[in-house]
Amino acid sequence: MKKLKGKSIISRTIKFAVVSLLIVFPAYGENIRFKKIETRHGLSQSVVTDILQDHIGFLWIGTLDGLNKYDGITISVYKNDPDKPDSLDSNEIASIMEDGDQNLWVSTASGTLNRYDREKDSFIRYPLKTFLAQEEPIISITKLIEDAKKRIWVGTKNRGLIRCAYDAESENLLDVITFHSDKSIPDSLSHDYIRDLLIDRNGNLWIGTFGGGINIFDDKNNRFIHTLNDPDTTESLSSNVILSLYEDSLGTIWVGTDSGLNELVFYKGNDTPAVFKRYRHDKENPSSLGHDYVYAIAEDKSGGLWLGTYGGGLDFLERGNDTFTHFQHDPSDNESISSDTILSLFRDRSQLIWAGTLGGGLNKIFSMEKRFAHFKAEDNNPDKLDADMVFSLYEDKKGIVYIGTNKGIFLLHRNKEKAYKPWLLPGLPEVSNSSRIKALKAGTDGHLWIGSFGFGLIRWDLSAGRMDQFYGKYSKKNGLSSNYINTICVDKAGFIWVGTEDAGLNRINPENAALNESLTFHFFYDPAETKSLSDNNVRCLFEDLEENIWIGTRHGGLNKIECSQKTKRHPEFFHFKNDPDNPNSISANHILSIYESQSGNFWIGTSGGGLNRFDRENQTFIHYTEKDGLSGNTVYGIEEDEEGRLWLSTNRGISRFDPRIDSFIRYDMDAGLQDREFNAGAYYKNSRGEIFFGGINGFNVFDPDKKKKNLYHPPLVVTKLLLENSMDGKELIRKNQKNPEEMEVHLPYKHRSFSIRFASLDFTRPSENQYAYRVEPVDENWHFLGFKNEVSFSHLKPGRYTIRIKGTNSDGIWSRHEASINLRISPLFWKSPLFSALLFVFLMVSLYTAVKIRARFLFLKKEHKIDILAVLNTYDLSKRELEIVEHIIRGKSNNEIADTLFISQGTVKNHIYNIFKKLRVKNRIQVIQLLRKKSHKNIL
Repeated sequence: MKKLKGKSIISRTIKFAVVSLLIVFPAYGENIRFKKIETRHGLSQSVVTDILQDHIGFLWIGTLDGLNKYDGITISVYKNDPDKPDSLDSNEIASIMEDGDQNLWVSTASGTLNRYDREKDSFIRYPLKTFLAQEEPIISITKLIEDAKKRIWVGTKNRGLIRCAYDAESENLLDVITFHSDKSIPDSLSHDYIRDLLIDRNGNLWIGTFGGGINIFDDKNNRFIHTLNDPDTTESLSSNVILSLYEDSLGTIWVGTDSGLNELVFYKGNDTPAVFKRYRHDKENPSSLGHDYVYAIAEDKSGGLWLGTYGGGLDFLERGNDTFTHFQHDPSDNESISSDTILSLFRDRSQLIWAGTLGGGLNKIFSMEKRFAHFKAEDNNPDKLDADMVFSLYEDKKGIVYIGTNKGIFLLHRNKEKAYKPWLLPGLPEVSNSSRIKALKAGTDGHLWIGSFGFGLIRWDLSAGRMDQFYGKYSKKNGLSSNYINTICVDKAGFIWVGTEDAGLNRINPENAALNESLTFHFFYDPAETKSLSDNNVRCLFEDLEENIWIGTRHGGLNKIECSQKTKRHPEFFHFKNDPDNPNSISANHILSIYESQSGNFWIGTSGGGLNRFDRENQTFIHYTEKDGLSGNTVYGIEEDEEGRLWLSTNRGISRFDPRIDSFIRYDMDAGLQDREFNAGAYYKNSRGEIFFGGINGFNVFDPDKKKKNLYHPPLVVTKLLLENSMDGKELIRKNQKNPEEMEVHLPYKHRSFSIRFASLDFTRPSENQYAYRVEPVDENWHFLGFKNEVSFSHLKPGRYTIRIKGTNSDGIWSRHEASINLRISPLFWKSPLFSALLFVFLMVSLYTAVKIRARFLFLKKEHKIDILAVLNTYDLSKRELEIVEHIIRGKSNNEIADTLFISQGTVKNHIYNIFKKLRVKNRIQVIQLLRKKSHKNIL
């Protein structure tokens, strides 16, 4: 046996990435949320006993009622079928393992190993009792593992340890050996109930028993070295009841028992006592282990340890300060873990941690590393944001965030303070306490313009603390057309444009603080004037790079004021409205957001019509909706990052749009959004490139350039081939599962219409994985499918094709792995080369036969004529009578004979009468019979 290297306690500080935007840094536990996969999602049963990801990338989930294969989109369930010997022998799955030759093994509680046949999508059973002595009882399997020598070790509940080897040539198990506990043999297995097995990085086999401590197998001497609890020292195992074994990335062995967690500190090997550090539950210490029954252990990509307990939920060990964070089921929190009893833990290749529970199905663990910072109203926090609805946002040069809410303005000093403060405006405190603040806009002179919904417009001098107000409805005295303000735009010339709820548009010259009538102009909708404002409800305003003013309205579509018209008393408004008969018109008349990108593209967010790109040269619009991958068809806000990608707040989450490839990435609640629904006007980008989006439950802040990307390159697998009016496609896929990245498929002509389903096996946010395909040699470019994981082909012409499919991970990064289908479609038989060849052969044979028959006929005809004359000459027939007899033999009528010989029918009848008399016959038939009889050959 290889000796284990000496180990000492190493203090390691685990660094967890926290979004840099957060002001109050939450505890680690607040950064973790759980996504559930339950029976309502297709899982066969809610008790998850084991989890494994195979070499292809599928996630296999064992339950007490069947085996599940998960591709991120669909779950395929495998169960025992009494009528099918190639199904699982039992539905109670104990352990799942993939060996070095990529065979998938599934063990059940009934004592049978099931090897999965990927080609046939079925199982080959190996009942272990058939390899052992007859007196062996039913074996209950608990764990499977393979060592470096390709030997399979089977842990059982009642018969100790079993070792065997799989022979691929004979497809059978060989060298089946059992190891039992024998009190008369000191170095035998210490206990016959095996709970867990581990092969460490040095190839040593660790056996965790339920009552006999740890056994390490000495392969050289075929003996077991025991590590047991010593009640006289706290440096031994805390219990002999071992529930779980795990080796972390640093080579440290961790042991879960019914009396807490044990860390192997020092072990030299042989019979030297091992030294352990214990972690126990302490009711007086909330940072201690949450429960002493440690059933499962897994390490995340940062080196932190996750511990599944039996009844105490999930624990995270923050190594370095030896503190535990607890995660327990909360019925009021849908994102809490689904059960407090954790039976299995697993880390997949994309670094996600999965937790299998007792009664709560499967849980996927999400870290705040991938979430948006969320600021919201909080209970029991005196410095909370005391409002749910956020309508506007602005940050000044000092890092103070101004938050316009349904309860006024709140300030957040991000650089110094960690608390929200209500902003009580001098002279008008009621604005801060009771008014909705719909717009916040910085002026060119250092002022902040505040648009309230009910108290008019306020100009705030941030440096001097002076305030002026536009107050009340429109009048010559105060200047404004309405106190209900939706939006503000400050143009490059310093003019203030104010959009109101139902009182049109205002243009203000801010040079005069009194804002008298001569400096304030109003623009209204006039049905009699075609170039007036199209609607009095103005929702958004924007000045483009050419200094044109764009106005989005609620019912009148998009309006534009040319730069040359801006200062006129009656400027001309150009309208862009939806035309149901024109697919190139704007998609909706309710405009919520307008943006001009760095590349010069012009973008419009609508209510119900999605995103529009305006082609200024052709004056047309291109539409992007949910069908193209947009989160929701109501686009509240548009901002752009440094890479030219658009970030869109919608009524169904946030979308990131890459205009270069027309590709969307969607972010939902599991990414940390304040809610799926955002608010119009509540979007802002500060000087550092951080983007703010406000909604109905606070606001989100994030830096798109610092946002961590998922760099995992997931495999792409074809999961189903659906043939038109046929179920044969499933079998075609099964036959190619050994090499899912390249398949050979031959379809008959009648099945040239078909669909292909596929999956990119990144489970982070599988609904956000995107796809594209190309058919060679037909296509030069890729066809992007967005989030759709299926493509259909109709009536493909016969021939050979290669269908290539690629996919992204959840962050839109295209994987280097692709799948391809080498497809051959047979033509109709009568159009096939084989048919053409057979037809050619047939024609050649037919022509040859015809020539031969014709030659034979002519020969016979000549011979027969000689024979006929020889017979007839004995009856003294005239030349004319001989001619008529020849025509009779050929079957010609009297009329035909008359026409041929140019004689009358009466003459023919007379000749035939004389012929019958001379030949002594009564009719034509007897003439022919006579000639047959007299001829030496068959003249017919």
